[in-house]
Amino acid sequence: MPASVPTIDASTRTVEKFYIALSIGDGSAAAALVTPAKRGIGPFSEAGMSKFYRSLRDPLALRSVRALGNGKVEARYRYRARTGTCEGTAIVQTEAIGDKTLIRSIRANC
Repeated sequence: MPASVPTIDASTRTVEKFYIALSIGDGSAAAALVTPAKRGIGPFSEAGMSKFYRSLRDPLALRSVRALGNGKVEARYRYRARTGTCEGTAIVQTEAIGDKTLIRSIRANC
């Protein structure tokens, strides 16, 4: 079934769940919210996400999630790693696949 544009509520919920999973270092839960074609690859690797987010000095704290329309969501967050602090903003593109809303891509400033 081809992907379609998800509802605003579904998009924001998916993005919120993704960043909450990262906040506790759960790469498996975060990866489950990524489109199957990108799961386990590069920055969407379960092990990589778990390792990075569990190693933070201050865990990721989700500040806000805001729908931008057409399946795009802005997420604002903060974390502190060994090398510095990130005051992050990400634009997350979601897509509806069947009855699920999943993350297709993320553009983040850090």
